[in-house]
Amino acid sequence: MILDHLTALYNRSALDEVLEHLSEDDIGLVCAMLDIDHFKEVNDTLGHAAGDDYLKKFANLLRNTCDQHLVFRYGGDEFCILFNGITLEEATTLCRRIYRDSARILDPKKIGGRVAAASYGLSVFETDISPDELIRRADQAMYAMKKRLR
Repeated sequence: MILDHLTALYNRSALDEVLEHLSEDDIGLVCAMLDIDHFKEVNDTLGHAAGDDYLKKFANLLRNTCDQHLVFRYGGDEFCILFNGITLEEATTLCRRIYRDSARILDPKKIGGRVAAASYGLSVFETDISPDELIRRADQAMYAMKKRLR
């Protein structure tokens, strides 16, 4: 698998490869899509080096929280986690912890009072959905969370 050069997480190509090989054995796998809220303000206010530093710290948070699962940098400030062998409720608990802990990486006062935390959405792999649909559903759930938090 291929690693992202900045975060040392698996990259989007690695995710595509894993998704291409999903089978009946993977029914129940939980997919989480995560996106860092107000990340543009981090780069715009503090600079791209600070943004890169945030991404590295966030990647470490994901690695430490999800050490038994596959974690990918989807692109930019978007990430994907494939939780295997746990329930949707357990995955939700982990994502809530990630949200809470990601909000502590950067002092909100540094970017105009906004909290740079990772909104998330979850979907479950079922026999009748494609890997693209799995990602799409998790992405939709993530954007629904972002909308609720505004």
